[in-house]
Amino acid sequence: NDELVTDVRNLKKSRLHWTRQLHKQFVAAVSMIGLDMPKKIMKIMNVEQLTREQVASHLQKYKVYMKRLQNS
Repeated sequence: NDELVTDVRNLKKSRLHWTRQLHKQFVAAVSMIGLDMPKKIMKIMNVEQLTREQVASHLQKYKVYMKRLQNS
């Protein structure tokens, strides 16, 4: 299809804002099963529309944060 793109809002995935409560649920799930399984973390969190990619990205940032805490 050679139609011109006139609106990119539908082309870009929306960014998830990790609220304090959502992060608390994430931390609780991580404390239950560990730092290596985004799909299981997502299942334990039981939040609609939350994707594995969003959880994996947050997990990666969380690991960096935890490593920094240990090194201080």
